Amino acid sequence: MENKNICSSCGTQNEDNARICSKCGAFLAPKEVENSNSNEDNNNQQTSINTTNNNISNEQTNNVNNATNNNRDGNKLGIIALLLYFVGPAISGIFAIILPERIYVYVSTLIGLCTPAAIVTMIVGRVKYPKNTLLKVAMWIIIICTILSIIAAIIFIISCYLACKNYDTSGCN
Repeated sequence: MENKNICSSCGTQNEDNARICSKCGAFLAPKEVENSNSNEDNNNQQTSINTTNNNISNEQTNNVNNATNNNRDGNKLGIIALLLYFVGPAISGIFAIILPERIYVYVSTLIGLCTPAAIVTMIVGRVKYPKNTLLKVAMWIIIICTILSIIAAIIFIISCYLACKNYDTSGCN
């Protein structure tokens, strides 16, 4: 291999890896690589870079697809929780009215199970999909409605006590 690391200022021949002339201290021009293997190495490196970029791109695409699927699944759980909380008791109540009395008792228990089922569904969804916006909204709607229901029940009990305190209920069995 021919030594091409010659100083352009003084003409001194320097070592292959030198960057500064050993005689005059001038900066040496970068040495050109004439090895055919280096072209193959460059091609291999470029192929490796392209493959890596494709792998990263595929991972990003997979991450986006997974996020979209998770978002859809979280939305489904949020909708199910809201339907259980609001529509479930209404449908159970309608069926309880329509059905014969012996079945009414069993169906009417579904009304009481709808709210806990909705709360459990919402909690499971929030644990599994913590960043889902619909589940966050469903959670707050269910929490606020539950608190309002408890307040309404307390007010009803207090009003019944105040309205009925003058009645003698000791004779009731």
